[in-house]
Amino acid sequence: MRAKISAVLVMLIGTIVLIAQPVPQTDEIWDSVQARGTLVFAVDATFPPFSALDGNGNYGGFDVELAHLIAAELQLTPQFKLVSFDSLLGSTVVRQADVAISALVPQPTRTEEVFFSTPYFNAGTRLVTHDKVRYTTVAAWLAGKTLVVELGSQGDVIARRWQKHDATLQVVRVANNAEIHNALQNGIADGGLTDVVAAFEMTIDTASLHTIHVETVPYVLANASQAPTLHAAIEAALQQLEENGELPALRQKWFGTQARALQFDVVEGLP
Repeated sequence: MRAKISAVLVMLIGTIVLIAQPVPQTDEIWDSVQARGTLVFAVDATFPPFSALDGNGNYGGFDVELAHLIAAELQLTPQFKLVSFDSLLGSTVVRQADVAISALVPQPTRTEEVFFSTPYFNAGTRLVTHDKVRYTTVAAWLAGKTLVVELGSQGDVIARRWQKHDATLQVVRVANNAEIHNALQNGIADGGLTDVVAAFEMTIDTASLHTIHVETVPYVLANASQAPTLHAAIEAALQQLEENGELPALRQKWFGTQARALQFDVVEGLP
């Protein structure tokens, strides 16, 4: 995953920025959006399944469909601007785009320039098991178990850290996520650590598998700090889409039933 940040910090960022920054008397960016009737989203279309371009130049992916839902909620027409990942935030500051949406993680060093929305997705590493493990009992569950991970992955990093605290934990390292899935199906391992997309794919293909996250990597939208009204509108749209079920349905469409709920639970007792 591209970055990692505490879920608590994510929730505080918007509040801190709103308090620390003087709020402009007018929001020229929002006025421009309203006058045009369009909302321009900056997208790095190189990160499927969140955003991608097909052979005909059409944008697709989870983030792109979310952009359509947000624009519809605001009674605007979405437009998309192809931007490199490193330039996503800057594109909103220089007004090349109104909003950035592309598997973005909040960056505390950029909060003077941009507003970050509340999270709409948790992309952290996930534990996949045949057991329905509760967040508060993961540490106890690990004792004597065998975990399978992709060599050199973030899951491997986490597994090595866990082994230092529990010598009874065995770790099997494989070449890719497909081998993790096979190890779980064939009973070679009790659980696997993998990225969020692979974890949800495994639970779709195998109904007996369950997954929970063991680290938090929130995805958010961003817009220029000179557009507080636009930021508030995006926040309201996200809240409405969550409450009316459209955003949970979108997560389910792309990642399966277990992805429907947005969860940022604290995993207690893990090293």
